[in-house]
Amino acid sequence: MRRILVFLMIFSCVPSVGGESNPAHSLCAIQRGIAPDGQIPATVAGKYELGLAQGVLSDSNCPLEQTWVEFDLTSTKNEEQLRSLLKKYRAAYVVFEGTFFGPPLPDERLPKALREAEHPGWGHLGAYKTKLVVHEIRSVKKPEVHGAS
Repeated sequence: MRRILVFLMIFSCVPSVGGESNPAHSLCAIQRGIAPDGQIPATVAGKYELGLAQGVLSDSNCPLEQTWVEFDLTSTKNEEQLRSLLKKYRAAYVVFEGTFFGPPLPDERLPKALREAEHPGWGHLGAYKTKLVVHEIRSVKKPEVHGAS
């Protein structure tokens, strides 16, 4: 119950992005507020960039805390626009709607000392603490291109 109250307090203070009926929340706040092994529905804005196997979502306010992204789309809206921008720039500013997952817990079958030392993650080599499974691409914008005239 306490986790739910903390989570609600975080999101009541988070500014939304855009004037949508289901506004996007700060990726940084969601990352800080989600419990280990937790999952929540989320609409979140950030910079999506292609990675080794999939892609990652980041926010300039917490650039070292990227989120692993997987797609399980229920709509093809904006999918082609995203593909086009990724092909050209390898990145895009997006608003994704989906399910946000907190850090996974260590395997319960491991001895206690190993469970306490292990910090499993998502994505390539478990490198990411959080994961977003995208169900809808709400919006896509061209990334800032430095050095272009």
